[in-house]
Amino acid sequence: MPTTIRDLFDREAGHYEEWYATARGRRVTRGEGALLDRLLAAFPQARTILDVGCGTGHFTARLAARGLSPLALDCAPGMLDQLRRRLPGCPTLRADAHALPLPDGAVDLVAFMTTLEFL
Repeated sequence: MPTTIRDLFDREAGHYEEWYATARGRRVTRGEGALLDRLLAAFPQARTILDVGCGTGHFTARLAARGLSPLALDCAPGMLDQLRRRLPGCPTLRADAHALPLPDGAVDLVAFMTTLEFL
């Protein structure tokens, strides 16, 4: 059986955050975090955000720290397990980004941090 992207991310979930601790990972966090902050500033009324491809919650935590109520979505159960350890109480949804299981208007914003390249 061929390995899917979900299988790859599921298998690496326990080590995924280690990359963000590297020099390159810290640079990415600073750069993408600054861009995210700039984009979010354009939506001051937003309260809820869907984090598609949330992974371990690296950027989901930043969204929550900004006062947003994130809904974390990922197709890899291992990634969601890591996120739940990192952000207890954050609502999660195991689903595929190709078919979002939410009705229109369910959230104020949608974020695709480091996700689009895998779709």
